[in-house]
Amino acid sequence: MKVQIKILLTLVQLFVLAFGQENYEANIVFVVHKAGSASFTSDFNNNSTLLEACPNTANLTIVVTDPGYDFSTNLINAFHTHRGGCVMWMDFSYYKPAGFPASYGGLFAHYEGINAVLVRKLWQLEQLGYVPADIHMFGFSFGSYQAITAGFRYGPKKIGRIDACDPSSDTWVANTTPVAFQHANDSAIDVQCIHTTAILGTTKRFCPKSINMGKCGTQPLEILSFQQSHELCVIAYISSFTNNFKLVSKAQIQTTYSKPFFPVTCTNQQHTPTLPSSPAYTMGYRFDFSLPDGEYYADLKKDSPYYVV
Repeated sequence: MKVQIKILLTLVQLFVLAFGQENYEANIVFVVHKAGSASFTSDFNNNSTLLEACPNTANLTIVVTDPGYDFSTNLINAFHTHRGGCVMWMDFSYYKPAGFPASYGGLFAHYEGINAVLVRKLWQLEQLGYVPADIHMFGFSFGSYQAITAGFRYGPKKIGRIDACDPSSDTWVANTTPVAFQHANDSAIDVQCIHTTAILGTTKRFCPKSINMGKCGTQPLEILSFQQSHELCVIAYISSFTNNFKLVSKAQIQTTYSKPFFPVTCTNQQHTPTLPSSPAYTMGYRFDFSLPDGEYYADLKKDSPYYVV
């Protein structure tokens, strides 16, 4: 009962934020993509357009990240091909400050207002008859925290699945994301976080399933910049729709990346379950959520298709 009251109070606060002095609802856009059709905007007033294009009996995927990345079209196409239905992209770029990503802190200043709009969108979808358990949310960087926080505030374990790619660095997180850290396990029925760097990505492992890619999920691959290593998480995730990023032991990762006089040591924050010898489990879209909670490892290449045979 106390938890329910706390969630109710939070929702009231979020409603006030969404309609407050800073009109977040007017400045945040939900762009809906359907294969073979022109994209359109879904607001909180015109429900008929959304229902006509995307029946509430079909799959719905919500992507939460800045739409300006080069991988955007490929991610949409991958969801269309392998999941079907519609892809709804939450565009909060209005709040992306100049000098991004160096000025990332300016985006986190709007964390609660942006999250209020996402929570309200989830409630709107439920009222329109969409089944929460059939909704798949994907977040990248700042959007990872947004997806996880909104999933929990909307209702513990109501959303079907959240995949969070390289949640952004602890440098900018400060005190804005305690809900994501504390309640990731309850933000959806199935939750995985995928990590590729600890420079622009977080050092924390707070999801029930955490997958460390490449060098322990913390160190950029050789030649790649910090930003490239950060975005490589999504690029590898797109590849995972059709390619296997085999889960391997921590010992194998350490051996692969260690060099004479330069050993690589991966430090766990969560228990690493023992993997069965078969079948081969993979990270990403086709991850097997029947695996025990814990911290997993998978190898990664810097070149397409990014997986290691």
